[in-house]
Amino acid sequence: DITEIRQREQISRTAQTEAERAQAQLSAFLDHSPSGMYLKDRDLKVTMVNKAYENFYGLSTGQMVGNSAEKWLPKHIADEVETLDLEILRRGEMVDMEVEVENADGEMRSLVFSKFPIYAAGGEIVGVGGVNTDVTESRQQEAEVRTTQARLSAYIDHIPMMVILLDRDSRILMVNGQYEKFFNIKAEEMVGKTNAIRFQGEQLERDI
Repeated sequence: DITEIRQREQISRTAQTEAERAQAQLSAFLDHSPSGMYLKDRDLKVTMVNKAYENFYGLSTGQMVGNSAEKWLPKHIADEVETLDLEILRRGEMVDMEVEVENADGEMRSLVFSKFPIYAAGGEIVGVGGVNTDVTESRQQEAEVRTTQARLSAYIDHIPMMVILLDRDSRILMVNGQYEKFFNIKAEEMVGKTNAIRFQGEQLERDI
């Protein structure tokens, strides 16, 4: 009767309102993340992106949703991404990859793509999700540390005396060539190890 029809319509409207509210809350949550986030369906078409993802590529949601990533990624990266996405759909496993990608400002950035399967309530895989984390600054810092270490090592190796560097826990950080030569031991055999070092004549005893 009319009453039952109206009740069903009211239940449907309530469910739709709740779904829209949940979607809005999810979007607001994702848009506050500094990392780019996205969802794809089984055809690898984008179904959702957050603000950070839009801003990185300088495209709007409307320009991305319904398209595959090859529309904004370089072909060699897009091909690799597609291969990984298909593997995720097949095996249901998480995958990480690091790439160099140009952003909307023309800057090359180092990104870690963390990709994972999306499951439906029934347990079947219905798509792929991803989080793109910008690690440019940390990679630059790592490179600067390596450069500094290489310069320090070269300098120490030219000092005409034995040199050993320890951290606060007495782990060996570095020894120079004079040290290796005197004790007839390679640096790689000592670096990173915690040693109680004592000298007996020309012998180095290590209690590891």
